[in-house]
Amino acid sequence: MQIGLVITNDWEVYGNGSGNFFEVQYKPTEELLHVCELYGAKVTLMAEIGQQWAHEALASTQKWAEEIAEVWRQQCCRAVEKGHDVQLHLHPQWLDAHYKNEWKLNLKASSLADFTPSLQENILRRGKDYLEHLLKPVDSSYACVAFRAGTYMIQPSEAVVRALKRTGFLCDTSVTKGLFFRSSHGWYDFQQAPSHYYPWFISNGDVNKSTTEPKG
Repeated sequence: MQIGLVITNDWEVYGNGSGNFFEVQYKPTEELLHVCELYGAKVTLMAEIGQQWAHEALASTQKWAEEIAEVWRQQCCRAVEKGHDVQLHLHPQWLDAHYKNEWKLNLKASSLADFTPSLQENILRRGKDYLEHLLKPVDSSYACVAFRAGTYMIQPSEAVVRALKRTGFLCDTSVTKGLFFRSSHGWYDFQQAPSHYYPWFISNGDVNKSTTEPKG
């Protein structure tokens, strides 16, 4: 029996905006890519796009933010050039971020599901377009088709799934069977997800329901 292993990495600084980009994100990713290449493995970087947009918005007045945004783009491109993948990851709290000596994120906006359906679709389309514009020149076959919700908070999922479908996403990687979390900032509940390891087609927009019987 062959085992299929998908290696992914949430490619970001800490969820509250703290952490040195080069120490927390860039250098560990370079080491991960190096190890993968030693063993002929491929990794998918789930790229936190809100963080990148926030740095790009600050780049006109802050040289350090411009440097981070450029290095972010370069590392994406090098990863794809070497045969790895980059897909979309989003912590919505970055969408209303501002900087004053440190990043201040809107922690009340913890889930894409908190936005109106039209805003969900606009955000997803903008993220998809950004990555495809950046990476298609590196690999003409590149497509942004997979999504992972920040802190796995994709529920209630019906509207988000519809927005993902409308914007051309084929895969969501937010769900891990058995995980449960609830706080004042948000929640997820994957206790009833169909499988620990088999993928499934979502039924009626509910990420915990499959159109077929689970295999395991």
